[in-house]
Amino acid sequence: MENYWLRFDGAGGEAYIAQGLHISPGLSDFSYCVWYKSVGSSPFCTYKLPCLNNVGVRAGLTLEYPYLKANLGNTVNADAAELSYDNKYFIAMTCDRDSATGLKVYVNGVLVLTADPTSAAAMNLSYPGNQLFLYSGCGDYIDQVRFYKGVILTQSQITGIYNAGMGIEIDEAAFAAICGANTGWYSEFDNGTGMTFSGRYWNGSVWSDSDGTFEGNVAYELGGAPWDCKIYRGQDGIIDYENSVALMSSSDSQVSIPNQVLPPDTIWYYIRRQVAPCGLESPDSPACIIRIDADGDMLPTTPNQPLSVTAIQFAGGKFLLRWRYTPIDHEIVPTGFHVYVDSGSGFNFAVPAATVNYKLGGHGEFKWESGAYSHGQRIKFCVRAYAQGKGETQNTDYVAAVADALGPESITDVYATVEQLS
Repeated sequence: MENYWLRFDGAGGEAYIAQGLHISPGLSDFSYCVWYKSVGSSPFCTYKLPCLNNVGVRAGLTLEYPYLKANLGNTVNADAAELSYDNKYFIAMTCDRDSATGLKVYVNGVLVLTADPTSAAAMNLSYPGNQLFLYSGCGDYIDQVRFYKGVILTQSQITGIYNAGMGIEIDEAAFAAICGANTGWYSEFDNGTGMTFSGRYWNGSVWSDSDGTFEGNVAYELGGAPWDCKIYRGQDGIIDYENSVALMSSSDSQVSIPNQVLPPDTIWYYIRRQVAPCGLESPDSPACIIRIDADGDMLPTTPNQPLSVTAIQFAGGKFLLRWRYTPIDHEIVPTGFHVYVDSGSGFNFAVPAATVNYKLGGHGEFKWESGAYSHGQRIKFCVRAYAQGKGETQNTDYVAAVADALGPESITDVYATVEQLS
């Protein structure tokens, strides 16, 4: 089955879910979670999930960029986390009305907010028809909404749901086991027609179908590749494979890990594994190593950048590349330098044309002689410093030159004279 998002495109989009079912929290405890992504750009965008409406009072989560806020009527309105555009997040909220620390918000399985909901303990969070609804005022995407009435999810349960991932079919047996005799509802937004979408309702003993409806600018949209990679980390190279810290698509160029707190004077290794549909994982990617100093600041993971790169014309269409490196203030001693060449199709920074050892340099000066290029060919050279097992500088500056394979023009009109010497 292909993975679809529910897309809100413009102000006023709403999706009414779990219609006619006794799923609104009322005076009960509750939990819900959702996969979320935004491609909006307005600082005034708002997104509410679910909007548990009681006489015009909405409760749940509000996204007022870039901050995710927790709301419970007008009694709790606290910043929970700072999010960024174009990243996928797994967001969960739990509410234990009788506990002074009972309102909790999690992002990607990490607790980001604890608040006191007791002043709203008597607030009846219900809506006509005992339904819930979602609202958005900008370009938001959601997937796999789960709602639990009378259930307070634990962090371990939330982490387990997060690690199961987006785009994977929801396990109804596991869902029902969490609910027990309580009620729950979910939708994957992968089925439906027109302005309706399908959901599933657990009444405490059996499952039944439960459709929802759209209003305004809301529609299905194929989610593209769902996450297919997990990010793991570990201190001093000991990776914790039991708990992933982020999920991402193999096509993503970056991933956000919110609310990380890494202790001072520690070293952390981050690796990525691709996950097959059957659940098997690939071998580890090369590690990204993060070093935290005694003050809690992140140390650079690469050497300094090379300086003063020049290309000198050699006979036969060759070049002599020269550059300098200064070790002043560098935190990482380079292993060497990677030379990259663009001969017309762009730089391929995954495959260096040559490697020059740092120890071979004299007085901070380094050189490399290229092979022969065709006459008149324009060549670009980029030099990056790297440290084995740590990283490579990301500079993209280059020096360009045109190959001369012919040498100087031949001399013409040569004449000889004879002079007799006595």
